[in-house]
Amino acid sequence: MIPKKVLPALLLTVAWPHHVHALEEISGPEKLTNGTFDEAGQGDEVPFSGWAGRASQGGEYTFTLAEGKTGKAAKISGTKTGRAHLCYNGGFPAKAGEVLRIRFWAKTDNLKGGIFANLEGEPNNNGWHKINIGSSTDWQQYETRVTVPKGANGQEEPKIGLWFYHFGTGDFYLDEVSATIVTPDDGKRAQRELQEIRAWGDAYGTDGGVKAAIDQLVTGAAGASTLAAVREVRGKAFDIIGRHQGADGGFAVGITTGLAHVFLDEDYHGGFAKSLNIALARNESEGAQLAVIPTGAELKGASVTLDGDLVSSAGKIPASKVKIDLVGFVDTTEGKRPYQSTKLGWWPDPLLPNGAFDVRAGEVQPLLVTVTTDATTAPGLYSGGLTITGGGKKVALPMKVRVHPFTLPVKSTLTTLVLGSGEENVTKFYGQDPGGKIADRMVLEASKLRMPPGGLLNGWGWKTPGVPKKSGGGYDFAKLDRWIDIMKPYVTRFPIVTVPRFRKFGGGEYDDTFKRELEDFLKAYARHLKEKGIYGSAVFYNLDEASDHESLREWDVCKEMYDLSKKTLPDMPVMQCLNEFKGVQALSGHADIWDLYYGQYEQAGGPEQLKTGHEITLSVCVWPSERPNIFVEYPLVDARILPWICYREGAKGFEYWDLYQTWPANAGNLDWWKSGGTRTTWKLVKNHGDGLLLYPGPDGTPLSSLRMEALRDGLEDHDYLALLEKRGGPKAEALLKEAKEVLVTGVTTYDTDPAKLLNLRERISAVLSTR
Repeated sequence: MIPKKVLPALLLTVAWPHHVHALEEISGPEKLTNGTFDEAGQGDEVPFSGWAGRASQGGEYTFTLAEGKTGKAAKISGTKTGRAHLCYNGGFPAKAGEVLRIRFWAKTDNLKGGIFANLEGEPNNNGWHKINIGSSTDWQQYETRVTVPKGANGQEEPKIGLWFYHFGTGDFYLDEVSATIVTPDDGKRAQRELQEIRAWGDAYGTDGGVKAAIDQLVTGAAGASTLAAVREVRGKAFDIIGRHQGADGGFAVGITTGLAHVFLDEDYHGGFAKSLNIALARNESEGAQLAVIPTGAELKGASVTLDGDLVSSAGKIPASKVKIDLVGFVDTTEGKRPYQSTKLGWWPDPLLPNGAFDVRAGEVQPLLVTVTTDATTAPGLYSGGLTITGGGKKVALPMKVRVHPFTLPVKSTLTTLVLGSGEENVTKFYGQDPGGKIADRMVLEASKLRMPPGGLLNGWGWKTPGVPKKSGGGYDFAKLDRWIDIMKPYVTRFPIVTVPRFRKFGGGEYDDTFKRELEDFLKAYARHLKEKGIYGSAVFYNLDEASDHESLREWDVCKEMYDLSKKTLPDMPVMQCLNEFKGVQALSGHADIWDLYYGQYEQAGGPEQLKTGHEITLSVCVWPSERPNIFVEYPLVDARILPWICYREGAKGFEYWDLYQTWPANAGNLDWWKSGGTRTTWKLVKNHGDGLLLYPGPDGTPLSSLRMEALRDGLEDHDYLALLEKRGGPKAEALLKEAKEVLVTGVTTYDTDPAKLLNLRERISAVLSTR
């Protein structure tokens, strides 16, 4: 789904650190007086006071009271699809900059369609924060925190509207709705952070007296109630650990997962360990992060190097299979975005070439260490080491890699489709690309990361084929063969053609001439793809984000193109993407694969299409922008859990619109990755990271990102789930149930603690490793 439009957006930021825990806050004041629906009275067309309800868009809905989570609940019942809304009558005022916590309980019964909550009112009457509500038939709590923006006209205390929307049929129950202003409780946070520091010592056990020294340090500060006091303890703990590690107090080396955002200008909240430990299957990549933390003055000329091959009794993992990347930072203070951001400033994302680096006093520099295996890597425990130097000091950190005795497929079990990633963006950034060699490297790197840009295999230009005709008849497919030859070992889905949107962008008509040439080309390209051995991965990609707006009326065209495709290639699946949720029902029967946003899947009726035997591909884009998504400022667990959600919902594919769409905005800035140290000079456009998962490196070298690595890992996790399902048995069934009912509870609801996901993956690998 390539976005052609962006809804109005506001610059929204949370006014407190991103890592504040939910319980470390002071609640009050409450902004909503009857969110339990227990107060007697009549609202506006609803039987409870303080609320208003309406049915619209041809829908038939009733509003009643029902048994609630506690006491009474609001119940909205739909018998005919349309729209019903329930809103807090008149809204409530809140000061700009305050953090507003919204909580409510909800459940459904026989739901067909979608439900969501929206914050509206004076900041933006079209909505400025959305909360998707799943189809759980059990009571489920929903919670979000947002910073109140100024009103659209600059109001310092805008009135906030809270609305609930029901699209479809079935029953929706709502109870215990609250809107509360919350502020950080620094005392509670200080106590939690002291325990975090104590855990650093626990990681060393009896080794070198580190635990005893840190225990004594934390015990002596047990009454600390300010973050400044904890920061002093933190610095002393770094010194203790750094001396034990061998850096003689110059710096300490932390270890954390690849799913952690380690900020260079904030306190380090990761962990420590005696060694860097990574576990993975064959044909897999997995990484962990190091954090280099000065314990005193600025650390100059620091470096991290691998000591050599990783060895075991069964063989070795060559040093070339261990990649060390400096984590770079991009500035998010510029531009507007249609989502809440927990921090404005330097965010970790691009993975830069390894080399010498400086770390300012009081700051942190993360590095990502990634191990890659292949099908021939022998199972077992491999050992090696990393050397971290800086300021004349050195830390020798052991490295242990466990290779499991099972193998992941080269091609992902979850089909992936990347639509954009055009060669022109590469050329615009670098200024030139003789022979297309840089573009080739980018495509190969994306393919190895399990996101091959299959959109490059689209054979249709716009009005005519995208390849030249031969003088004696037929087509010259050399242009497409270039990409086929690179992606063939990896590609799982690509468009044989993409139908143009003439009515939106012009350039042609869906006349008989167009149809005849399209049919002829489909037949010829299909024959060629069969000869190349990748026909089975092709789809007929119908109008992208087709609209039924009165100026376009493209849904009839979709039906016409579907019929043309089936007449020409009956066995070719037709894929239809939509961002108008009603289109799924309107086009039902005229698509084989529905490409739907995670945030619209239930609202669009995706589950019903799945039940009728149609296939689902889930996707993310700039809109709808709620989590899960892959923006720079969103937690990395979002990117990794996307394939888990696909597995839970029964979706067979994942689609993303581009990998390097925004490169031209940085055209000519070839030294962006080194001109400011790891504070790069890469310019983010609005919707930070949308359509950007790879960066252009030195001399045409592809540079990955933390988000791309997390997504790749999630696709490999999907392979674990597929292998586990194939294995079967009580243990496998229990773990699959946990994945689908505990880790992920809905298409937009999931456990956000990365440790839960990684722990489940570890237990799955244990079952897969048994005979």
